[in-house]
Formats: sequence, structure tokens, C-alpha cells
Amino acid sequence: QIYGADVAGPVFKSIAQNVLTETPYISEISIAQIEDVLGPTNSDQLELPNFLGMQKDDVRTILKNLDVEFQIKGEGIVTQQSEEAGTPITQIDNLELILS
Repeated sequence: QIYGADVAGPVFKSIAQNVLTETPYISEISIAQIEDVLGPTNSDQLELPNFLGMQKDDVRTILKNLDVEFQIKGEGIVTQQSEEAGTPITQIDNLELILS
């Protein structure tokens, strides 16, 4: 026997993961509100985090909020990143992440 959950469950999971990673968490917080707490921000000072060991969904969310062009290859956790952690965001054209 095949139950509806067997068919719909994996499809729903895939859709939900895509929707959640496409929704920026920081969108409702303005830069002014952030600066009130952290002090003035300057995009020239932002540095690339170390993504090694992180899950794909977490990496996507962070990179979309940083407005960095990126490619993700594979599934699982990040094992390689094409730019070193600490590289200024403004110097990154396209970040490639390898997962396994």
C-alpha cells in the first residue's frame, strides 16, 4: 500500500526547504536598527565567514543576506570554499562551495 504521506511528504519537505532558504531573516530589520545596536556598519568591512562544516540551508541564508553570488555543489556539509574565510566581501565575485 502507498499512503499519501509517502508521496506528498518528500515533495512538501523540498518545497518548504526552498521557501525557508529564499526568505531572508534580516529583511524586517533595517540597517538603522542594526547600527543602533552595533554601531555604524560599512560593507567594505564585512568579511567572508568560515562555512566549513555548515549545512547547505544555513550557508544559503547567510550568503543571500550578504548579497554574495555563489554556487553550491553537492549535498551535506561544506568541505571546501573557493575563497578563504576573512576575505572582504567586496573582493568576492563568485563563491563556490563544495559539500559532501
